[in-house]
Amino acid sequence: MNRWPAPTRFAVAAIVWLAFCGEPAVCAAVGEAPVAVLSSSGVAAYREAGEGFRAAMGPGAATVEWFELEGANTASVLDAVRSAGPRVVVAMGSRATEAAAGLGIPVVSTMVLDDGGEEGAATKGSGRVLTRISLDVPASVVLARTKELLPGRRRLAVILSRARSKLDLPEIQNQAGALGYSTRFIPCEGPKEMLDALQGLRGQVDLVWCLPDRALYSPASITALILASIRNRLLLIGFSEGFVKAGAPVGFYASYREIGVQTAEAVRRFQEGRPPREKEAPRTIKTAVNERVLRLLGIELRAPRGAGEVVFVK
Repeated sequence: MNRWPAPTRFAVAAIVWLAFCGEPAVCAAVGEAPVAVLSSSGVAAYREAGEGFRAAMGPGAATVEWFELEGANTASVLDAVRSAGPRVVVAMGSRATEAAAGLGIPVVSTMVLDDGGEEGAATKGSGRVLTRISLDVPASVVLARTKELLPGRRRLAVILSRARSKLDLPEIQNQAGALGYSTRFIPCEGPKEMLDALQGLRGQVDLVWCLPDRALYSPASITALILASIRNRLLLIGFSEGFVKAGAPVGFYASYREIGVQTAEAVRRFQEGRPPREKEAPRTIKTAVNERVLRLLGIELRAPRGAGEVVFVK
């Protein structure tokens, strides 16, 4: 039997509620705050990340609304996002991040690259971006796994755009030196300069590491790069499974599903009122190996014991 009269019970409950939440605005941010996910349609990587996001959100996935950007209807999609009244927007990719930055709603930017171009500007230029979850594989991981897979090959060339060289050069120099690599950097303005540079590397380097960069790589330039590397007997280090399927001997890339899980965790931190992490690197890195190309080049791959999850492509 409850000994307190109803008015007293109500007052005590109100005091407890205020003590826990502090202010109504803070309490509204705790629990199942509405979430909008904005991405481009038809991108397999985003679908995979979305699956990881849904699974990691668990019961909170019921508060998530999904919006897809199409070529001509960006304005109407953004209007629909505003109408949904989310407290936070998950923006998958550079285009979604750029669009979401103008909504005036906190943004978790995910599935993006640090390439020094528009993507980087979009994620860094908006004060509303809480967290940026990058696809870039840390240099320490790439170099350590390459050493494990291809020991004895220590002459490394790194192809990157001039804009990106400002971001990556110091870290790569430090990591490469610690692992015993001699390193040459090949800053390029575009695909033609990149291909021209590759022709002069035969006999001078063992490995050519291609950093992901929209300024340099397209399906056509990747095909030309791979053909030139095979002619000159240079081992390319790629940045996606598709790159390795196209003919790069090895490649390292983030698990998109795990990026989705990290994104859900960032949303949970916001919902619970915890401080955001400004930037996160991918936690799970996959290694892709093209054995056919390695055989063509006369290379015997060392057993990839320390290379994480290994995908053998054909």
